[in-house]
Amino acid sequence: MTDAEAERLEPGQRVSHRYIVGDEEERTEYGIVVAIWPDPEHHFIDAYVAFFGESWPEISAVPSKPYVLRYSCKSLTLESTPQATPQKENPRAATPGFKRNP
Repeated sequence: MTDAEAERLEPGQRVSHRYIVGDEEERTEYGIVVAIWPDPEHHFIDAYVAFFGESWPEISAVPSKPYVLRYSCKSLTLESTPQATPQKENPRAATPGFKRNP
């Protein structure tokens, strides 16, 4: 990611991180930016990213606890965000006194 891209990065955006394992086996992990901030000591932008593993999970199968790691934004790649699928409205949500389960 370039410095200009890193400056436009926002929490909630999808990113990937490529890394090498063993004898040059390249792997990629995918995640969502949680927080970003400038690192004045090293002159770049840092980010906390909630990673989901080596592929994007299905919405219904998102792990309850992704692992969160800190990276320089320069080591991340911005991923395209899929189009959201329309959600059906829950008729019970409009019912007075209805509360969602936590």
